[in-house]
Formats: sequence, C-alpha cells, structure tokens
Amino acid sequence: MKSCLLVVVMAIAGTQLAQADSKPDAPALGALQGMYESCAQVDPQHDGKYRELERSLVRGLSESEIDKLHANREFISSRDTLHRVLGEFTKPDLLKGCEDIPGPGEGHGDGDRDHHEDADRDHRR
Repeated sequence: MKSCLLVVVMAIAGTQLAQADSKPDAPALGALQGMYESCAQVDPQHDGKYRELERSLVRGLSESEIDKLHANREFISSRDTLHRVLGEFTKPDLLKGCEDIPGPGEGHGDGDRDHHEDADRDHRR
C-alpha cells in the first residue's frame, strides 16, 4: 500500500511540472526539488542523476531568478512537504520509487503513452 502511495506522490510532483507553462510555478519546482533531494539521500549511487534533474529545473534562469525562487515561501514549503512525506516511506519503498524516475534525457516517449493506454484499458475491465 505504501509503495502505491509513493507512486502517487511522485506522479503528482512530476505532473505539476509537466503541466506547467514554460516557467513552472514555485510550488511545483519546490516539490520536484524535494523529491530529487530525498532520492539523492536514499540512492547515493545515482546522486549525479538527481543533481542533474535538479539543475534541469532551473536551466535558463539567471542566478538572481534562482536565488528568488529558492527564497520563495511556497517553494520552500512545497520542498519541505515532499521531504516530510517521502521521509515516511521505508528506504526500500522510497528507493524503488526513485529508481523509476527517468534520468535526464530519458523522458517518456510514445511507447510509454501506449503502455499507459493499455494499462488504462486493463483497469477499466
């Protein structure tokens, strides 16, 4: 049950960014950063992957914009909330969820969309 909840939490954080305009809002970025930071702690072997994903969140922003973002109360609150929520999971459950996060350049392509459509169809049966 907890691993199912973990997938939901991580999916919500990920879809916040995917649905955002070209400049995602502070809470979405904070949630994703919190997720990546938590994953880097539990999965140090792939720390580079999570750090690159963190950097990709602010790519194209100036240092001043990044500083403002990191000081934003909604960003901080969202990041801290994800740390707290993900901290409730066992290390093996969190590690499994983190391992399922695509690395930089490993986004979900059309094949994954087909997989999700098949899963949705199976779920409706």
